Amino acid sequence: MKSEYSKLAFDKGIDFDNYILEKKGVRLEFEWTNWLEWEIFGSIETLQELSEKYDFQLSLEEDS
Repeated sequence: MKSEYSKLAFDKGIDFDNYILEKKGVRLEFEWTNWLEWEIFGSIETLQELSEKYDFQLSLEEDS
């Protein structure tokens, strides 16, 4: 994973942060903003599989 900011930056991620994880053709994007807090983007199939494996509920929203 490549970082845009130094790990020593004391205010990194205060207003926005983003991580992209990819493995075997599966891509998940994790994004933090002050307004929406954390959001996770990926295929519905992958998100449903993770929610079952790690026992959390999904709140799915479609792009407008």
